[in-house]
Amino acid sequence: MLKGLFSGASEGPPNFVIIMADDLGYGDLGCYGARDIKTPRLDALANEGMRFTSYYSGAPNCTGSRAALLTGCYPNRIGLSSKNLPPGGYTGLNPDEKNIASVLNEAGYSSAFVGKWSLGTHPNFMPLSQGFDYFFGIPFSHSFVDSATEENLYLTSNLPLIDNEIEMEEDTDPSALTQLFTEQAAEFIETVGENPFCLIMSHHLPHRPITVPPEFEGISAYGPYGDAVEALDWSVGAMLDVLKSLNHDKDTMVIFVSDNGPYTAGQTALGHRCGNAGEYRGGKNHTTEGGMRVPCIVRWPKHVPPGKVCEDIVCAMDFLPTFAGLAKVQLPRTHKIDGKNILPLLEGELPKEPIRTEFYYYRESRLQAVRSGEWKMHVFHPEWGIEEPKPEDYKLFNLDADPGENTDVSPENPEVVEQLIKVADRARRELGDSVKKRSGMGVRPIGEVKAE
Repeated sequence: MLKGLFSGASEGPPNFVIIMADDLGYGDLGCYGARDIKTPRLDALANEGMRFTSYYSGAPNCTGSRAALLTGCYPNRIGLSSKNLPPGGYTGLNPDEKNIASVLNEAGYSSAFVGKWSLGTHPNFMPLSQGFDYFFGIPFSHSFVDSATEENLYLTSNLPLIDNEIEMEEDTDPSALTQLFTEQAAEFIETVGENPFCLIMSHHLPHRPITVPPEFEGISAYGPYGDAVEALDWSVGAMLDVLKSLNHDKDTMVIFVSDNGPYTAGQTALGHRCGNAGEYRGGKNHTTEGGMRVPCIVRWPKHVPPGKVCEDIVCAMDFLPTFAGLAKVQLPRTHKIDGKNILPLLEGELPKEPIRTEFYYYRESRLQAVRSGEWKMHVFHPEWGIEEPKPEDYKLFNLDADPGENTDVSPENPEVVEQLIKVADRARRELGDSVKKRSGMGVRPIGEVKAE
């Protein structure tokens, strides 16, 4: 019914707005089951659009997840399988990689990245060198600063705030960032002109340490973490209001996601409750479902049917090819990506075959699990204490029946184990696996500059 509406002669390519939360759990929004955290604007966004229940980040950490979203690739494919990139250093996202900004530039889009970058701090790796027309934000996480808060977590003493290439502040107060990011993102939309635009808004909340604007302190029944999520909800609402006031709400695809699962330390360690992964086990830095299955909401009036829930497997890598298809940009076949064009799902179609049949769970350079359909098999975890697990050590779970990954059913399903061993072998052959000492055939080099 909805297919083909976009092809009308009077309608041009859509604008794209991606709003990314930092360390937000699957169960932290009202539309995903949260009770003590109020998220009315995000809940309304879900009612007006599509909510995904099997959306995965590209990695369980900040750098990897952002790299995956921008490039349509597993981080391992583009050399970013390491931990989060810290301040300084001489590596980052390779500018030779295609990314959302550089692809949409070919179709005449104006693009902006507002917020936390986390993909290399050398100028060669910052947003303006990656095809973005505008950048406002912080080059790395606010968790790298303020050594008085938590020992062994912080690596630098200041947090620069950058406007394009100009350092506006040397040491930014993180509690001001939510409002600053929202204001600058709104200004970009207001001043972009007649070109179609793409805005990626990468928030620093609710990543620890919790730093919210004063007016949001104490507003949530869930405590400081809830304050942060409710501040995010305000920001999303403000952006939606800007789009509506400028008559862009109908011609803009708005996407809200989290970069990975929540930090899961107990209240004793944090001094407050942490995020909630819902019925899923684990959180940030883990490849159990709670570490990588996160909220995803997409609204695009007249195209995405309102109130729809999609259970198909989709992931962060799928946005690049979807945007390219809508903007009618041909991606080079010689530059392999891992994303799929999910426009049929967004339009409410039920494809005869799933668009994505496999998903790989990497933590850094180690393949830890694979999924096919309802089946997920873990092939390595450090806590097993096995340097190189063999097939008899693998653990199989049926995610439909056991979303918490509590009961290993590999003994009863040897044929499924054999099937997923083949999936894991495909992942290792293409993307590598340091556990098996495999280097992937499809891995491309990380961006590097010579040490000064």
